[in-house]
Amino acid sequence: MVDSTFGEMQGKINWCRGTGLQESCRTGDDAGMKAIRATIALLTLAACGEPSVVRQGPPVPAGSADTCSASAYGSLVGQDATALEKVLIMRQIRIIRPGQAVTMDYSAERINFLIGNENQISQITCG
Repeated sequence: MVDSTFGEMQGKINWCRGTGLQESCRTGDDAGMKAIRATIALLTLAACGEPSVVRQGPPVPAGSADTCSASAYGSLVGQDATALEKVLIMRQIRIIRPGQAVTMDYSAERINFLIGNENQISQITCG
């Protein structure tokens, strides 16, 4: 039993050397270790969540802003993204999902379908 306790303490001290908590480790103070473990757990959980995407503007462009005829597809807003599979769109489109990298090039004729976190079409834009 003495060997396993010594091994655990040695491992703890070695781990603490890289953390800046050498004093609390030498004294056997677990409060610092518990705080570190709790912080790591919270950061891990926070990293698992999806970032919320804030979209501004109307769900469909109107008037002169509708250079791609997106208003013709306005009835798709709020529907599941799979609804796009049932619609014949004879022009360039782009489907943008939350957190997806998107090029910054602008094409006035292209229709962008923005998909929300619930896999629903949240907005249609030109560009």
